[in-house]
Order: sequence, then C-alpha cells, then structure tokens
Amino acid sequence: ASAQDIPYLVCRDLSDPLCEDFIRRQTADVIVFTGGGLIRQNILQLVRLGVLNCHTGVLPAYRGMDVVEWTAMERAVGTVGFGVTLHYMDKGVDTGPVLLVKKIQPAEDDTFSTIRMRLEVEMVRTMLEGVRQIAAGTLQAHPQHMQQGRQYFVMHPRVKAIAEERLRNQLLKS
Repeated sequence: ASAQDIPYLVCRDLSDPLCEDFIRRQTADVIVFTGGGLIRQNILQLVRLGVLNCHTGVLPAYRGMDVVEWTAMERAVGTVGFGVTLHYMDKGVDTGPVLLVKKIQPAEDDTFSTIRMRLEVEMVRTMLEGVRQIAAGTLQAHPQHMQQGRQYFVMHPRVKAIAEERLRNQLLKS
C-alpha cells in the first residue's frame, strides 16, 4: 500500500475507534473485506455502497461456518454445489444482498482441503470481478430470501468424518 501511495491503517481490530475514524476520512464507495468475522453496523454504514464480502458457500442456501462440509453432509454437492458468493455485508451472518455467485466443479479426487484451496482462488477472482463491475456500474445486488437457506455452525470433528465419507461417495457418483 505504501509503495502505491494507498492510505492504510494498522489497528488492533475493527472495533478500534481509530479504524472508524480512518474509514470516515476516506472517499471510498466500497470496503473490500477479506477477513473473517462480523463487522459492526457503524462500520457497515461508513461507505456509500457498502462492505463487500466473498463467502465460501453458495448463498442463500449455505450461510455461516463450514459450509463446504455441510454441503457434502447434506448430500447437496450435485444440487447446490460448491462455490463462492460475493455479497454486501449487513448485520446478519451472510445475509446481505448478493452480487455474484461462482460455482466450481469438483473433481473425483477432491477433498475438503482441495475444494477450499480452489475456492480461495475463486474468491479473489470473484472479488476483483465484482469490484470492476461495481466501478463500471454493471453489477446489481439482489436481496436474499431468508427462507431459502439457513445459518450453519462449526462442524464437530465426528460429523466432519461422516461428511468426508459422503463427499467421496457423491464425487464418485458424478
């Protein structure tokens, strides 16, 4: 950032009042959020368009944590699939308006680890594509319908072992 003369701030966390003051002084239309966790409402409202997040799941079906594993656990690899969703953040967990959904096609030998690595690359591509389209004025946000999905939580290791077996079975069938 300093080499490109881009303003930046190192702060303890997003709740730090210095962070809010720094963002308020900028003239950005969007914030690109590349971390994990939630952002307080006062930060979400500081920029004209909002805060962008790229989620490693297909929204609205899979919100929250470990959604790659939950997709396999629920045998939804062939229906919902694996992908990333670019959306505006709001006060909920992965409930904000959706901008882009990009799916990947799993390979027969994929594991949760290899799927997540591929999704990380897709997240960067999708975030860049979304920022470019927002700048060009060609990208529209679409509200989520909450009844079409649910929030998932961290998967217990024993449940994850079952999900891994289900992943293998679903990939062998396709």
